[in-house]
Amino acid sequence: MSSTDREALIALFRSTGGAGWMRRDNWDTDAVLGTWHGVKVNDQGRVVMLSLDQNNLQGHIPRQLGDLGALETLNLGFNKLDGRIPPELGKLGALKTLRLSVNKLDGPIPPELGDLRELRELWLYKNKLTGPIPKELGALSRLETLWLDDNNLTGPIPVELGRLAVLVYLSLRGNELTGPIPKELGALSRLESFGSTTTTSQVPSLWSLDGSPYWCTSALGGTS
Repeated sequence: MSSTDREALIALFRSTGGAGWMRRDNWDTDAVLGTWHGVKVNDQGRVVMLSLDQNNLQGHIPRQLGDLGALETLNLGFNKLDGRIPPELGKLGALKTLRLSVNKLDGPIPPELGDLRELRELWLYKNKLTGPIPKELGALSRLETLWLDDNNLTGPIPVELGRLAVLVYLSLRGNELTGPIPKELGALSRLESFGSTTTTSQVPSLWSLDGSPYWCTSALGGTS
């Protein structure tokens, strides 16, 4: 069992009003981590899943979560978290799923999230995130789902997203994005669903290649 993992979880409990959580079974006690509500561990006692969605977490995400080196799933969605996404989450080298949707998170998306090379799903919709979409997200070569809807993101859609070769779902609607939809996105041969709101009214011709398995939703029209 890792004392570092225990310290990281206690930091989360104390920074998000743990006493007011809907479920907090065994949290901040001496019980083994695998018995704490929403926590799963591997054979070595390392935390591999932390799932506390819809659990009335209020406060900020502590940087110590970046010390959960074996973590594969982090789900803190549908809570009342505020403040910034800590860049330390970019140290979670085993992470496959990151769900922080439907909170009150603000500030920029940390470019360090582009270091999560095992990541398959990134869900950040319905927050108050600002600034550009980091071009570093284009390095997430295993990413299949990217949902950034309903934030306050600005600037162009990065051409680097065209490098996400296995991406299936991409949704950027409800932001303040500008400029054309990059033609590089036409290389995303596995894409099945794309949603965006930009200032362009032109979808790249590559999207209509014969045999293409994907389709476009709300891909044109002004800002929202």
